Amino acid sequence: MLSDNPVLLPTGRYRHYKGRDYVVLGVARHSETEEALVVYRPDYGERGLWVRPLAMFTETVLVEGQDIPRFAYVGPETPVAVETAAVRIRDVHPDDDQRLFEFQLDPIANEQAAMLPRSAVEYFAHCEHIHRDENVIAKAVLLGDELVGCVSCFPANGQHFVGYRVGREYWGKGVATRALELLLQEVTIRPLQARVALINTPSIRVLQKCGFRPIWVQSSPADGHYLACDEVWFELAE
Repeated sequence: MLSDNPVLLPTGRYRHYKGRDYVVLGVARHSETEEALVVYRPDYGERGLWVRPLAMFTETVLVEGQDIPRFAYVGPETPVAVETAAVRIRDVHPDDDQRLFEFQLDPIANEQAAMLPRSAVEYFAHCEHIHRDENVIAKAVLLGDELVGCVSCFPANGQHFVGYRVGREYWGKGVATRALELLLQEVTIRPLQARVALINTPSIRVLQKCGFRPIWVQSSPADGHYLACDEVWFELAE
């Protein structure tokens, strides 16, 4: 994998020459061709991320006899203020497993993440492994005293990844972002990786707010837990 962007393309808000705004998350490389790709999302209500060749994104177009940028940099993305003082994390306990199992059955959340839910047998066996594995850092996410999700750091294929899930009724409140921020304060390992389906805009925004940058774009086949999808690899280098 390549963690360095091939060019210094500022992240932030860009305006297409036809008038609509987009937010650039960074520049990644295609997993097979290593072509430089701009990873960005529309800022006018459409879902999902878009990926376009860097050469196309930065080119000029002829409009009324003048060359103008296809995408013109406007400025940094405007952050959304959220109240997250009540969010905290603690170690996951076996008593949390049933509630977390129910969260992972949500069909809308699974469709967004391109995931398949585990059966009860599979899920609770997975939980037993997590509780025993000292290399996995698994935290319950609490809003006040209520269990609302989980966040974790785990090794895979010689790298360390983060993952998180928050119940759908708590989406849009900054809970996942704050939970990941708290985890990153405890976990000092760097770099950290994350893999996200290209259509999963909310999760991508969480990573972006926590300092992760896109480094890789690839098409991934289906397996027993994930649907076939295009996905983006993110990295937190420092």
